[in-house]
Amino acid sequence: MAILPTPEPTPTPAPTPPPFPEPKPVREPDPDRLPDEAPVPNPDENDAPLKIGPKATNPTFDGSDFA
Repeated sequence: MAILPTPEPTPTPAPTPPPFPEPKPVREPDPDRLPDEAPVPNPDENDAPLKIGPKATNPTFDGSDFA
């Protein structure tokens, strides 16, 4: 019995990518709603001083770092 050569497999085509989804409609901002970046006021901290920069009572800060 003769050994027959095995046929070469046919290349399968690459799968086609799915189509792009429909773009979402652009929503107009609601004027009654605060933007996401707006800080929510905390009534407990309304009278607190702003927490920026070094404390004025810090004796080691003389401003020479910024000269």
